[in-house]
Amino acid sequence: MPEKSPTTEILLARELVLYQRERSSIWQCRYKVDGKWQRATTKERDLEKAKRKALDLKVVAEIRKRDNLPVITRKFRDVAIHN
Repeated sequence: MPEKSPTTEILLARELVLYQRERSSIWQCRYKVDGKWQRATTKERDLEKAKRKALDLKVVAEIRKRDNLPVITRKFRDVAIHN
């Protein structure tokens, strides 16, 4: 396993990771929903606030998945109604 970068925080092992990109002070997160990794920004510069936001993002994604709603809505096909 590769060594953890100093700008990476593991919140839930193999489920939720918080990290900063190379030239950014904003924290990003990766989380796993239904076996697939998703990524999102926390829009936070403070680590503690970013941790809370990342956990919230994962919980909301899990709820959306449970309710058969799209977890990520970046693309039109994710929200388009299928007939």
